[in-house]
Amino acid sequence: MRRMPNIDLGAEIRAGTIAFHKVVAPDQLQNVLQSYNVALLDPFYLAAAASAVSFCFAVGLPWIGVKGKAPSAETV
Repeated sequence: MRRMPNIDLGAEIRAGTIAFHKVVAPDQLQNVLQSYNVALLDPFYLAAAASAVSFCFAVGLPWIGVKGKAPSAETV
C-alpha cells in the first residue's frame, strides 16, 4: 500500500492476476507489477533458503542401514 496509496485493492483482487491491468491506472501499473513481483519472489526465496539449509544439515548426517536387522526381544 505504501507504493500505491490510491489503489482500490478490492477491485484489483476481483479482477484477478490476468485482468488487473484493466483496473489499475496506467501510471500506477509499474508499481502494481513491482509489488506483485515482490509478493511472489519473497516466499520463493524463503522456501529456497530453507531447502538449502535443510540439505546442508542432511549432508552431515551419517548413513545408517537398517536392512536385515531383526528386532530383538530386549528392545521391545
